[in-house]
Amino acid sequence: MNLLIKFFFITPIFYSVTFAQDFSKIDKHLSDLNFNKTLILLEELNNLYPNNKDILLRLSITHHYLSEKAIQQKEDKENAQKALIYIDHALSLNSEDPNVLKWYVIALGKNVEEESIRKQIEQSKNIEQLSLKVIELLPDDEFCYNICLLYTSPSPRDLSTSRMPSSA
Repeated sequence: MNLLIKFFFITPIFYSVTFAQDFSKIDKHLSDLNFNKTLILLEELNNLYPNNKDILLRLSITHHYLSEKAIQQKEDKENAQKALIYIDHALSLNSEDPNVLKWYVIALGKNVEEESIRKQIEQSKNIEQLSLKVIELLPDDEFCYNICLLYTSPSPRDLSTSRMPSSA
């Protein structure tokens, strides 16, 4: 009986503590912009825990930033697609987590950039709805407002840097 108690109650607590330590190290690398170190640690954890929302979220964030800093368009696109795949998986595990929703909107918006104008217009409505939901859930997160403005503001823009479809 004691062995069962240890297995079902103590072992998960040990793994939770280990996870917390791993996340603090990962989060430190992420905040220090050490994306390659972050990616190595996250991929190891993802191999062990492929359905962990927190790992998937951090993998998506890391790939997003790798995409943003990529010099070559191919690397940018590959990382943007990976970011969307990871966050889509996290969203399927917990669709109400505001940070998952926020990063889903970011990854979706980044991937839509490469689509046709028609697809961009179609997705802008989806992105607008999701952004408004994220703003409701994270009202103090300025990043959410910026995302929403990218897809909802009808004001004139610099077409070379705007994510807003020109005919929307």
